[in-house]
Amino acid sequence: MFTHMHGDHIFGLPGMLLSLQISAKVSKQPQRRTVQVYGPVGIYNYIASSLSLTSCELSYLSVQVYELLGGSRRMQHPGATRTYSEFRHRGLQRRTIPQNADGTWTIAKAAEIETEEDAKARDAPQGEYIYAAEVHHVPKLQCFGYVFREPYTQPRSIDKEKALAAGIRPGRKYKLLKNGFPVMSDDGSRQVEPDEVLVGERPPSRSAAFLGDCFHVPSPMRALCENVDVMVHEATFLESDTGDKIDNGGHSTAAAAAKVADAVRAKCLLLNHIGSGPVTRAAEMAIMDEAESAISGRTMVQLAYDHLELQLPRTELTFENGKPKVDV
Repeated sequence: MFTHMHGDHIFGLPGMLLSLQISAKVSKQPQRRTVQVYGPVGIYNYIASSLSLTSCELSYLSVQVYELLGGSRRMQHPGATRTYSEFRHRGLQRRTIPQNADGTWTIAKAAEIETEEDAKARDAPQGEYIYAAEVHHVPKLQCFGYVFREPYTQPRSIDKEKALAAGIRPGRKYKLLKNGFPVMSDDGSRQVEPDEVLVGERPPSRSAAFLGDCFHVPSPMRALCENVDVMVHEATFLESDTGDKIDNGGHSTAAAAAKVADAVRAKCLLLNHIGSGPVTRAAEMAIMDEAESAISGRTMVQLAYDHLELQLPRTELTFENGKPKVDV
């Protein structure tokens, strides 16, 4: 998923696709490997022209390019929506996702467990919700943020001893109980309610927001970010920075990022895109101090770094010695 069409974000995409093709060729799979690409209108033309002008074929890879239609047309290049017949490419498909009435885009929807038939068909809900909305970066360039949320109907845990005492042996009925549906005891003498055998509350669905380069987060994007577990937001500047770089740079200060995270009640704010020059330890501390000073709620602040892996537990997310402390 790509947030916008600046070169430092997309120039590596054609090379990545060709590397995936080599991998697919070596693996000798009977069918083409499918890769899905999501981004602003224009990303299809960029991929198609890059592959065509460099005489590259997609012989072992099928690339589906989904462009998010609509939004601020003043931020789109006039050639982004056009179709150029000379750049049509075998193995490359152009698809679109329309904008919703609330100013967002729905990229994927989870398959929740809402009926007994759903619970019989699968152990837990499948997939995830993925939404997008615009953020403001620079004029004439559309930029997006993405939000990922797990399904809401997470199954609860079952106490096997209680289930056995209620007359239910391990089997398919456990799936129904875990997902909140009553079942008959194995001897058919009575109906067993889920609360009789389940322990704990329904696990919360986890969520994360990834905002592209931006200096302003409009209301549709803020609405998507409400109560996210983790928000990734840039912090290029400090409030004390002056001059054209902060007035016209299309980027945010650490304080501005913190205020957004605070307003949407994000549990954790991960700051990336740090600084506009060499990042020293002193510069990192200044970014952290400014962000934490702008937080009025309980949002935790942490600096992102290369190769950071953050696991999201279903319990409280905490940090210890600058590193995520995970208790899954």
